[in-house]
Amino acid sequence: MNLPPCCGPPPADPAYPEGSSLVNGSLVRRAGAEFVGTYALVTAGCGAIMINAQTATLGHLGVAVTFGLVIMVMIAATGHISGAHFNPAVTVAFALTRHFPWREVPVYIGGQVLGAILAALTLKLCLGDAANLGATLPAGSVGQSRSGRCHNPPDPPDSNADSSRAGPCRPAPLLRQADCREYRRRR
Repeated sequence: MNLPPCCGPPPADPAYPEGSSLVNGSLVRRAGAEFVGTYALVTAGCGAIMINAQTATLGHLGVAVTFGLVIMVMIAATGHISGAHFNPAVTVAFALTRHFPWREVPVYIGGQVLGAILAALTLKLCLGDAANLGATLPAGSVGQSRSGRCHNPPDPPDSNADSSRAGPCRPAPLLRQADCREYRRRR
C-alpha cells in the first residue's frame, strides 16, 4: 500500500530493514513519537486550562494559543516520524479512508492513550485536584473539587442531552483539516 508522506509511515529506514522485529523496527519508533506528541499536547494544553481555571490569567485566547503552539511544535518535531496524528480519532479516520494500515492502528492508539494517561497523571501530580475540570457533564450539573470550589459553572438547564451531543463532534474540525490536507496532496 502506498501511503502519502503526511499520514503514513515514513520512508524505509536503512537502519531497520524490512522484516526486522517489532522491537527493533520503526513501528515502535513511530508509536513513541505519537506517545511524545500526545503527552506534550495533553500536558501543555490541559495544563493551560487548569492554570487558567485557578488563576484566570490566560483566558480563552491563551489556552487556544497554547494548544496551537504545542500542535505546531509537535508536528515539526515528530511529524516526519509518525505522521503526527496525536488523536485516536485521526488514526482511525485515516485507516477507514485507507490512508493508514489497519495493522498499525492498535500500536498508534496504544502510544496515544499511554501518552494521555501519563500526561494526566503528571498534571494531577503537579497541579493537584481539579476534579471535573474539562469533563463533559450534563447541562445544569456542577463540578466541584474536594475543596468545594466550583470549576465548571453550570450552563442554563436546557436538557441533559446537550453535552452528550457535543462530545462526538469535537474531533470533527481536526479530521476535516487533515482530510483537506490529504486531498490537496493527492491532487
